[in-house]
Amino acid sequence: MTINKIFTILFLFITLLFFSCKNQSDSQKNEKDNNENEAVNVVKENDNRVYAWVDNLKIREEPSLSAKTVSTVKKRTALTLSGNRSDNEETIVLRGVAYKEPWLEVKSHKEVIGWVFGGAVKKKDEKKGNDVINDKFFEFPYFGRYNLDYWTQGKTIDESGGDADIKTTTYTRATEILKVSIIDVGDYGYERNYKLFDKKNNLMKERNFSFSTDQEFRQIRETVSDYTADPPTQYLRVQNMEKHYSQLNDLPMMANGNWSKGKIPE
Repeated sequence: MTINKIFTILFLFITLLFFSCKNQSDSQKNEKDNNENEAVNVVKENDNRVYAWVDNLKIREEPSLSAKTVSTVKKRTALTLSGNRSDNEETIVLRGVAYKEPWLEVKSHKEVIGWVFGGAVKKKDEKKGNDVINDKFFEFPYFGRYNLDYWTQGKTIDESGGDADIKTTTYTRATEILKVSIIDVGDYGYERNYKLFDKKNNLMKERNFSFSTDQEFRQIRETVSDYTADPPTQYLRVQNMEKHYSQLNDLPMMANGNWSKGKIPE
């Protein structure tokens, strides 16, 4: 066999080997692309999930608070949206916050199909929900978290008069004094005011919450003034309401909306 024939055969062998490796590489790349596309599709499919942020969320037979309960799920339980929602939005108070949202049809992990109120569920990364608010425990943005079981309760001063029922209770703990005022003015609304002092009676923080109402005006207003900040700062959020608070399932204790930030008015 001549040298030219040997080089020719060697060239053909190398060429075949190159194309064989290239085809295998292209096949692997296509398989990888297909796997990535499948992964994207899985993510998209998972985008229709929401999570309960309240405990013992009721799944109802129809989109209504009065409808029969078909199942109950715990906090953080995933629910799959069907895409159906109620035509109308409803205002429901959950843990002291008024949400105006539609009802959503969902399916649970146990294959139970029913309706949940949209305000009681959230997307995976959505900031929504809060802890229970009551007379002894509350946590308010920019004001702080308080458990009055660990405070010493002092006297309650009654300053009621006319249509206004005003009672202020003082609580003390270590180096802090907290004064809580409950103000009710009948059909015209109510207020909840909180003032935090140090032992020298210097005002450190103040929170004012009000639900004001008349025949044409209904508004929730929440302000927090922080005198410990430099400079002293006030946070404000407002929520307009369509219903009188007596028409709601519970009393709102926080506004639902975005905060604005500014200087404390002189």
